[in-house]
Amino acid sequence: MTKKTKIKISKSLQLYYSHKKVQRIVAIGLAFGLMTYFLGTCLHYKLKAEEPTPVYVEFSDLKPFLEKTNPSTLTALKTPQKPEFSPTKPIGKEAVKAKVKQIAERENFKWIPYLLRLANCESKFNQYALGDNGKSRGLWQIHKGYHPEVSDAMAYDIEASTLWTMNKINNGYQHLWTCDRIIRQVAKN
Repeated sequence: MTKKTKIKISKSLQLYYSHKKVQRIVAIGLAFGLMTYFLGTCLHYKLKAEEPTPVYVEFSDLKPFLEKTNPSTLTALKTPQKPEFSPTKPIGKEAVKAKVKQIAERENFKWIPYLLRLANCESKFNQYALGDNGKSRGLWQIHKGYHPEVSDAMAYDIEASTLWTMNKINNGYQHLWTCDRIIRQVAKN
């Protein structure tokens, strides 16, 4: 007959097992379960404590402020803000091409022919081109999801987006553009 071992987990919970392997597995499982429970409880209360508390302001509290405020400021506060980007009139393919070339020359960019081929392949020199269901924007088709640091205004601005693109290419990231593979393939043939 095997000797039964008593495992004491808490004052109220005691278990008896006869196999050492079973004892170890049960003890580890119970310890893990208890640890998970306590950590989850602590995390729940910590997260709950960090929730923001809503602030309610009565109109009567704002009245002194509103009386001292310039009426034009109040109008500006009520007026919805304009979107970050408002497009300008497109300037045409040849003008865009000339502007890209001018920016590249001014910045002493080494690969101007490559840059022009890339712009032609990506957008046909259309500074307001949209691709990937509206996620890729502008002359260089800069993707919102992959490059959230690039705003719409920057993506559609020829100067800003061209400088951003040249920086990426200078740092060896030309593979980010799908057309890079196409341009390289054409160059091989």
